[in-house]
Amino acid sequence: MHLFAIATDIPSVRAEDLRRALLVEGQGFGLDPETAWLATSPAGALAAAGVHHGAQAAPRRYLARDAETITLLDGLPVDPSGAHRGHDAAALAGGWSTWAGDLEGQFCAARLDLARERVELQLDAFGLVPVFVARRRNGALISNSVGVIRGLLGLQTPDPLGVASMIGLGWATARTTLLDGLVALAGGGRHEVHGGRITSRLRFGPREIRREAPDVGPVELAHGMTEMTASALGDLAPVHCAVTAGRDSRMALALVRAADIDVSCYTIGDPADDDVLWGHALARRFGLPYESLGLSDCGEMDWTSVAERLVRQTDGMSDLRQMIDYLQPRDPRGGAAQVAGIGVKVSGVGGEIGRNGPYDNTIAAANVPVLGTMTAVQRRVLGMKASACRDLLTPAARSLLDASIGAFFDDRLAEGWRANEVADLFFAFERIGCHAATAFRRTAAWDDLFTPFCSRLYAEYCLRMSPAERYVELPFHQLLERVSPELYRHPYEDPPASANPHLASWRATRKTAGYVLARLRHSSQSSRGEESKPPFMAGWLEQNMPLISGLFDHADSPLWELVSRERVQSLLVAEPAERVNRLDGLLRVATVFWYFHRAPCPEPALSR
Repeated sequence: MHLFAIATDIPSVRAEDLRRALLVEGQGFGLDPETAWLATSPAGALAAAGVHHGAQAAPRRYLARDAETITLLDGLPVDPSGAHRGHDAAALAGGWSTWAGDLEGQFCAARLDLARERVELQLDAFGLVPVFVARRRNGALISNSVGVIRGLLGLQTPDPLGVASMIGLGWATARTTLLDGLVALAGGGRHEVHGGRITSRLRFGPREIRREAPDVGPVELAHGMTEMTASALGDLAPVHCAVTAGRDSRMALALVRAADIDVSCYTIGDPADDDVLWGHALARRFGLPYESLGLSDCGEMDWTSVAERLVRQTDGMSDLRQMIDYLQPRDPRGGAAQVAGIGVKVSGVGGEIGRNGPYDNTIAAANVPVLGTMTAVQRRVLGMKASACRDLLTPAARSLLDASIGAFFDDRLAEGWRANEVADLFFAFERIGCHAATAFRRTAAWDDLFTPFCSRLYAEYCLRMSPAERYVELPFHQLLERVSPELYRHPYEDPPASANPHLASWRATRKTAGYVLARLRHSSQSSRGEESKPPFMAGWLEQNMPLISGLFDHADSPLWELVSRERVQSLLVAEPAERVNRLDGLLRVATVFWYFHRAPCPEPALSR
């Protein structure tokens, strides 16, 4: 991991201020203070600093500099051809104007021209290792750490849309954060900062896919994905691959094996969990090292401390439900343990881009005959994404969130997409593009995270298909059958159905009808849109109700302009059975209040 910050045309922020703030933030990730660096342009308008993992991250090189330029990276840039080491900043510096523009992987990178006081930033396809920007008059403060910017500028005001969407959707939408005036740069291209202006040149996104996507067949896809995986992992160790009962982890494992990578497998869960049983069976079938890690292995873990760490490291944009993810194969106690070597975790995140239809009611509705062609209906169905926790928002917050979802829908139509394609795009560029980014922070102390599916190659292939082809999971069938016939034929907990696109409308109609009938029968799960409730999180909530209730003891909090005080208070005094039915929403609201009131902004850390 490499935390960095860049100030352009902000005279009050010096390189030393940036360095101090980064050292404080880096402590939580186990970064080496001996690696801290700083730089100032000759004319003084550009200041920069950083700190990163030390020798344990080799062969990664996070920084390369000469008298006039600095090239830096965070995450895991991957040259898909395998000809260059994307995770070597020196190689990246040499190829910045050529092959570096084609990088895959999950990363951010920057090139600073000190003499010209010009900054170029490059982000991965979905912006999963985000870079944030706060504007100040004619200048900007740029960092891959919200906490650094928040501390330096003293940001305390909630962003209305960021808070509303975090509660309503589970992520901060439209590249917002929870803080007003602080946004994330778009993924999929480069951003140039010079003279107080930020100019963006995107190569990947909904508009670019429609115009420029190459025509790749399934054979080329399988070859390209395997080559990309080999390039990402070839000289890094250890490599861990999550395996579960699901499709995406199976496909990720297939790519790792096809790339001939030494890998160990793991599953987060207790011994009787389906994911553990199926994950263990997969690993055993192919003779791979395996371990499972469940709550029963945690002993007397201080989960409140884990929650504190989660909120701080993900800047309040990963709700408390995700703290179970801090169970790591190399740090089962959930702390920022030092490790001998920074490894790589291979993830199946993003595989759903090509197969999410059977599991998503809005995408199912888009494949129902007649309904799929009705723009007004599809717009309304997409708006239902925010229905589960809608009652926890004030009318003003609901209106903001509705307008944002509506704007996404309208923008896609303006770009030439059809109404029945927008739900797939929302899943890819909002849920994955915004929500999944927090996963990289949760692993950064131990490992880089690599997901081959959050790549231009895979996403363009899937999103150029018809909705019917995605609905029947055609990309999954095509890719896995070619990469690993053995894994494709290995038994499934939930076997994939036929990949015949002609069956999509019938399956979608059946699923949508079932959903509507469940709503009419007042099924609590379907009517609220809640997922299954993990017993651990429900138990943790009840055991910590004094702490949770205390988060809301701020009568004058500006958050009450966005959060329904009446509804929150009613849940706090409700019976446990009612609270567990609203577990997701209550944990989201608690996360936001925790961020603003239990982890408040420090005094601005500027030089006096």
